[in-house]
Amino acid sequence: MASENGPAAGMDVHHAAEHWADLVLAVIGAPEDPVTLDKWARLPCVSVSTLRARCYAAGVPPKKSLDFARLLRAFAHAPAERCAPLDLLDTKDLRTACSLLRRAGLSQPKGEREWATAGGFLDRQVLVTSSWAIAVLRRRLDGTP
Repeated sequence: MASENGPAAGMDVHHAAEHWADLVLAVIGAPEDPVTLDKWARLPCVSVSTLRARCYAAGVPPKKSLDFARLLRAFAHAPAERCAPLDLLDTKDLRTACSLLRRAGLSQPKGEREWATAGGFLDRQVLVTSSWAIAVLRRRLDGTP
């Protein structure tokens, strides 16, 4: 089984991180906020069991990965949408959205827009602690090989 610091024993770090990044990038490109693992799995056309396996192989539990991907999507799209990242989350109420932010180690931005970007989110979040997974994702977001 994987830890949050690396992939499962015997797994190639590069491949596990790339597969995980593919799953996260599918959320960023989604037209709507995927609130469940089932909705997330439909985006890259994989089964929920495959999604879970790829998250665990990368050392990031599926639920943390989903929370991370949803928040990254919100922070990535907020500047272009000219809204707060929380406005892009499909939540029942503000308390639920704020709880999601707290799980990520963040608080609701109150006029503090300099960190309300995808890069600011990646710098401040605590959901994904694997520096190698974040590095692969940053590279993919920047479009570098």
